[in-house]
Amino acid sequence: MRPAERWAVVFDWLIPLLLLLPLAWALLPGGVVNTADGKVHFYRAAEMIHAWQDGVLIPRWSQHLGFGYGIPLFVYTPPLPSFLTAGLYHLGLTPEAAFKGMWLIAILLAGYGAYHLGRGLLDRWAGAVTAAAFLYTPFFLCELFIQGNAAQYLAWSFTPWVAAAVIRLYRAPRGRDAVYLALALMGVQLSHHVVALFAAGMVAGLGLILFAVTRDRRGLGWTVAGGCLGLALSVWFWGPALLEGRYVALNRIVASDFHARFIPLAELTAWPPRLDTAAINPYVALTLGAVQIAAALLGLVGAAAAHPARRGPAGCADARPGRRGAGCAAADRRGRLSVRERGASARRRRA
Repeated sequence: MRPAERWAVVFDWLIPLLLLLPLAWALLPGGVVNTADGKVHFYRAAEMIHAWQDGVLIPRWSQHLGFGYGIPLFVYTPPLPSFLTAGLYHLGLTPEAAFKGMWLIAILLAGYGAYHLGRGLLDRWAGAVTAAAFLYTPFFLCELFIQGNAAQYLAWSFTPWVAAAVIRLYRAPRGRDAVYLALALMGVQLSHHVVALFAAGMVAGLGLILFAVTRDRRGLGWTVAGGCLGLALSVWFWGPALLEGRYVALNRIVASDFHARFIPLAELTAWPPRLDTAAINPYVALTLGAVQIAAALLGLVGAAAAHPARRGPAGCADARPGRRGAGCAAADRRGRLSVRERGASARRRRA
C-alpha cells in the first residue's frame, strides 16, 4: 500500500471518530443516563443477561417481569440491543458499562455509516458533513439524552449503511453488496419494528428512483435479492411475532391518538428551543434542525452551481442530440479511427 493510500485509510477511520467523540464523552459520567425510556431498556437488557446466564441464548420468556409471573417479552421485543448489552457483560463489563457500551456501538454505527455514505457519493469532506449532520440532528440528540429509546436509536444507526448498499448495487452490482444490504436490514429489523418499516420504504423508494435513472436491471435485481435475504436472516424473530400476534390484547392498551404523532412542518423546520430544565416533563421539539436544513439547501445550491455544463469531446460545446456541430462530428471520426488503429495494431502483434 502506497503512503497516500495508507493516509487515506487513516483519515477514513479518524474523521468519524473525532466527530462522535463529544457524544461518547457524554456517556462517561457514572450511572445510566436519566431518560424517559432508558430504564425500561436497561431492565430488558438485564433480563437478557439472566437468560444467557441460564444458558438460553435466544430467549422468548422473561421470568422476572410481569409482577414476577413472567411475560413473553422477547417474542415481541426486538432483541439486538439486549444481545449487545449481554454480550458486553459476558466480556467482563458491569451491567451499567455494558448498557453504555451498547449505546456507544450504536453511535459508532451511525457515525461511520453516515460518513461512508457521504464519502461514497462525493468525497471525504462530504462524508464528514454527512456524519456530523446525522449524528447531531436534534431528533437523534433527543433520542440519546432525553427519550432514551435504545432500540430506536440503534435501528436508525443502520439506515445509512442500508442507503449506501443500495447505491453501490446500482453503481457496480455485486453479490457482496447485496449481502451488505441484507445484514444492514437485518440489523434494523432486530432493533425496532417501526424503523424497519421506514427502512423498507427507503429501500423501495431509493431503488425505484435509481432504476428510473439508470435502467439497470441487475442493480434492481440485486437490491430485491438483498432485501429478501435480510428478511430471511431475521425471520426467526419476526416470524413467531407475527404468528403469535393474536395473543396480544392490543385493543386493551390505552394509547394517545396517532394523529398527534405527525409533526407540523413549522415544528419540523424550526430552530430548536431552549430546554426548560426546571420543568418536570419539559417540552422537546422534534425538529430536524434549522442549521441542518440550511446547510442541506446550501449544499444543493453549491452542487448545482459547481456542476459543469454538459460537454462532449474537445471542440463540441453541446453534446445534446440535434445540437452537435462540426467539432462533434470531427471528434467522432477521430474516435472511430483510433479504435480501428488499435484493432489493427493488436492484429499485427498477434501475427
